[in-house]
Amino acid sequence: MDDGHELATIEEEIAAVVQPLRDLDEKLSREEAQLVAELAQVRDKRRKLLTMLRTADPVGYPTKVYKRQTPRAPYSTMTIAPKTIERVLAAIGGLEGEFTAVTVRQLLPDLGKDTVRKGLIRLREAGQVRLVRQGSSRTGGSVYVVTPRGRIDAAPAFETSTNSVS
Repeated sequence: MDDGHELATIEEEIAAVVQPLRDLDEKLSREEAQLVAELAQVRDKRRKLLTMLRTADPVGYPTKVYKRQTPRAPYSTMTIAPKTIERVLAAIGGLEGEFTAVTVRQLLPDLGKDTVRKGLIRLREAGQVRLVRQGSSRTGGSVYVVTPRGRIDAAPAFETSTNSVS
């Protein structure tokens, strides 16, 4: 029985030590809940204040710019060989009217679709190709047309490519 009495005494001592910790945990939990509620109120007030400031002074307080709205330059890091661009230009130089990247890919089967797309983007930047309408893969892709400058620049490349085939 001595062991039972000793065990009960130890459990009482542990309970006496743990109880203040439980009380402190409960108190901190209530304080945390109050602070979270207060933070939500402060954020709500600040949101309303910023709305009023943006309305009153649109230049000083512009609308929030989200990450997707920031301009990006995806084409600046894109690399493609100048000879590949010349090949794409030579292939489209003989085309009449509108065409898509799929059409160019059929003319240059050894080039991948990304390479053809990059070539068309570079030709657009150079003013040799114009985007007629943006498309998706379901609609057959974007539609392009060769500009007069592109026809002039493609003429020597087209002649070279047709001579090398013969």
